[in-house]
Amino acid sequence: MATQSQPTIVICSGSFHKPEHYQPLASILEGRGFEVKCPILPTNAVSGVSADDISNPEFDAPPPTQGWPDGYSDAEVVRREIEKLADQGKKILLVGHSYGGWLATESAIPELQHQARTKEGKEGGVVGIFYVSGYILPKGQSIDSFFSPQGDATPPPPFVMLHAPAKQGLVTPIQAEEYFFHDLPKQEARRWASELRAQPVIKSVLTHPSYVDLPCGYLLCKNDKVFPLAVQEMMIKTASDQGSHVKTYDCESGHASFLSWKDGLAGLLEDFSSNM
Repeated sequence: MATQSQPTIVICSGSFHKPEHYQPLASILEGRGFEVKCPILPTNAVSGVSADDISNPEFDAPPPTQGWPDGYSDAEVVRREIEKLADQGKKILLVGHSYGGWLATESAIPELQHQARTKEGKEGGVVGIFYVSGYILPKGQSIDSFFSPQGDATPPPPFVMLHAPAKQGLVTPIQAEEYFFHDLPKQEARRWASELRAQPVIKSVLTHPSYVDLPCGYLLCKNDKVFPLAVQEMMIKTASDQGSHVKTYDCESGHASFLSWKDGLAGLLEDFSSNM
């Protein structure tokens, strides 16, 4: 179990990823005394079909009557996890990988933050956010609007495929071994690529820039082919422009540092959390 000096770590998954992708990192952290949670996200659980099977007709199916889950659906799941842990008196460090950066930011609403809860005489709450090649967006922006300023006319990046109807349906990763897992041994890259899943296009806008309220760390992954270094640096600037101080780290890994550089990442999380 986590001690008073070690917050519980809640991992917010990146697009297409499942909790299984983060289990090797979680196991290392647990071995160092941390409690680790990685909730299953609604947007990453819309299909049981591997994203490898890009021609599967399931990906072109119309959305359910209630619509596809969105970023707010994911944030509700993460907030419930935070609230449960906070009510047990636990401090929480959110770790946001890729899309999970937006999700961690959106989930850490003021009433779940440790400082605000302390003022109310409550224990526990979010004490910080650590971004791993993660999205840090201005309030009112979504991942889709920030990176697709021309709307549907903006072509998708080369590592995803949009299924019908474009930007209203599902999206799957393609060439994942080359883009997501290129710095892993080939067989391991193949395994983790096969575990990726389709998800809806995320158009949910950020409603609260919690990176302004909380201590933040950011791991710059220098060889990330999905989220290039220059874009990661743009994310840090977004937070800095809003008055946030982000403690930065860097490594030579690609997008999946939680697999290819898991021991190093675990050490950084231990270092970052030591002052909380």
